[in-house]
Amino acid sequence: MKMNGTQNLIMKMLMLVMLVCSSAVLKAQPDYDFTTSIQVSGSGNPSNVMVGDVYRFLNVKPGVDALVTITDITGGITVSALDAGSGYPEALQPTLEVPPFTSGYLEMYFEFIDHTTDLPLTMAEVPVTCIDVDGMKDNDGLGNPLNAALWLARTMVEVGNPLKAGDIIMSGALGPMVTVAPGDVLDTRINGLGTVRAVFAAK
Repeated sequence: MKMNGTQNLIMKMLMLVMLVCSSAVLKAQPDYDFTTSIQVSGSGNPSNVMVGDVYRFLNVKPGVDALVTITDITGGITVSALDAGSGYPEALQPTLEVPPFTSGYLEMYFEFIDHTTDLPLTMAEVPVTCIDVDGMKDNDGLGNPLNAALWLARTMVEVGNPLKAGDIIMSGALGPMVTVAPGDVLDTRINGLGTVRAVFAAK
């Protein structure tokens, strides 16, 4: 398509407007900062966060504070820091210590308030990225995947069914730990290996 001078000028103006708008959108992305906090109520022990603790993160955005309330901690988890202080300042990164071979979660409630008046604010966008870690150091709760394999080998000898040459050992978790109840039937299929079924007898 051949353009005359006016069309060419209009196209250049349109491209310039699009460039300015896209730049404004990029600058409008959330730029939260969770580096400064004070505990406003609760246990008073920042190295052992408890249900009911409330923390105020100051100026997460200019003129905006965030109140973070711990609403639930399950599975024997210990929260040794609400924000580990390493990594990204825009991320709230709790440090969870999970007992081996258990599962649980930390639940938090966020409120955004005006830094000066404490009036509630509604944020247009709050980006959230949850990173699910099974809570086990090196995926086995024993400090190293080889320790898990050693534990398994010893346990199988104790129960009278020792490991044999050619057995396949998977020392990491493929999914979360689950609680089983009498009567449950669990099926697992791994491509290339086959299917295994566990049936838990009813009482």
